Amino acid sequence: MRTTITLLIACGALAFAPDSVIESLSWDRLALMHGEVWRLWTGHVIHFSSTHAATDIFALAIVGAIAERELGSRAIRILLLAGAPLISLALVVTAPGLAEYRGASAIAALLGTAAGLQLWRRAPAARVLLGCITLLAIAKTALDFTGHLTHASSLPAGIHVAWQAHLAAVIVAVTFAQRMQSSPWTSLPDGFPMHLQPPTTLTSDDGPSRRGDTHAHYHLS
Repeated sequence: MRTTITLLIACGALAFAPDSVIESLSWDRLALMHGEVWRLWTGHVIHFSSTHAATDIFALAIVGAIAERELGSRAIRILLLAGAPLISLALVVTAPGLAEYRGASAIAALLGTAAGLQLWRRAPAARVLLGCITLLAIAKTALDFTGHLTHASSLPAGIHVAWQAHLAAVIVAVTFAQRMQSSPWTSLPDGFPMHLQPPTTLTSDDGPSRRGDTHAHYHLS
């Protein structure tokens, strides 16, 4: 839970940071074009308002706890460090009209998708619930795309959901899950979740045995 708790503390503390600090950390297209690459990561822990931050923190606390339990802290850190900038770069390409972006909902989608894929493989009994959650996520993305949820979000007036970030998060998580599944078990770090550990061969006299968010500010012309 350490990685998740660190993220939650960062989002909560920065929600009350001075405007100058927030503006220096948010995803900003022009600033990125001028080489301020740290924004590829920090834009995901900055929010437009305290309400916006509270909503994302709530979602992040739930999916982060599940993801860290299912995948382990080390895997989550790798996923976040690599996934956050990939999502940000995807926004540069897929949302050319996007001027500014803030929010942790894409990170929540990243962790939630990775955890969901692991649960799908490990716990077949949960597949009906996971399928329902997936359908709801698809429906929400479709509504965000059409703009029908603009007035139902926690965003301030004039700020729209960057659904492209959520879609990019899902793609990154699926790719990560495939890479993780194909990785050799021997490369796993100490402390990896026990239900993901490979079976261990034991020797005895009788022979071997086995045990086992996101959100954006568009400049409209």
